[in-house]
Amino acid sequence: MKKTSLITTITLTTLMAASMTSCKTQEQIEREQKINTMSVQMQQSQKLNADSLSKMQELQDSVLQFQGQLEEYTNGKDQKLEIVDQKLLKLEEQNTALTDEVTKLTAKIEEQDKFIKEVLALLKKKESKRKKLAKAKNRSPYDQAMFLYGKGKYSEARPILEKLFKEGKIKGKRRGRIIHNLGMISYIQKRNDDAVTYFSTLYTSMPNSAYNGNGLVYLARTFKRQGQTEQAIVTLEEMLKSFPKSRHVPTAKKLLASYKK
Repeated sequence: MKKTSLITTITLTTLMAASMTSCKTQEQIEREQKINTMSVQMQQSQKLNADSLSKMQELQDSVLQFQGQLEEYTNGKDQKLEIVDQKLLKLEEQNTALTDEVTKLTAKIEEQDKFIKEVLALLKKKESKRKKLAKAKNRSPYDQAMFLYGKGKYSEARPILEKLFKEGKIKGKRRGRIIHNLGMISYIQKRNDDAVTYFSTLYTSMPNSAYNGNGLVYLARTFKRQGQTEQAIVTLEEMLKSFPKSRHVPTAKKLLASYKK
């Protein structure tokens, strides 16, 4: 009996549930379907979010790893650059020291070179002087006097010429040159009386000497210097008459024209 009641109860319950199920409205069914769909979508979204989070974590880990490698590389690079900078600084210091050393060495070499040049110049001067003295020793008094006269060293040539003139050992053209040069030295040194004496002696003692062409011109200059213009004019006229082919004729004519004014 009890067993029959239990079966009856189960049957009634089942029927009631089926009845309740069959009593759901279309709206309730659609709502349940939407809820189920949303539930599935949420599960899928959660899964996608989980995958995204996982990938983002992996990406973040990769970024952190890259940053670590980059920092390590940068630190290493900075260290290498610092080493390079230190080496460059050391090289610059060495180069500066070397440049200073070269500058000092160059200055020392230039100083030595200057000293050597001065020594060489002094030696050359002494050698030149020695050679001149040697040549002078080998020259005759006449040649030495003419050498000094040609160099314009009249004060040194004069005593030698005076001695040769007084000795009277040298004759001919060379004697005429001695007297002429004594007259020129006297004129240059403004010893007018001596100049008149030598030029006059040359003309009177050696009237045919070619040195008279210039001698008479300077004899006239000496007279003019002494204020004896008329005597200067006479002397120039005598020069032009006696030595018409002399190379000193143009000078004589020019002086004569100026003295006659």
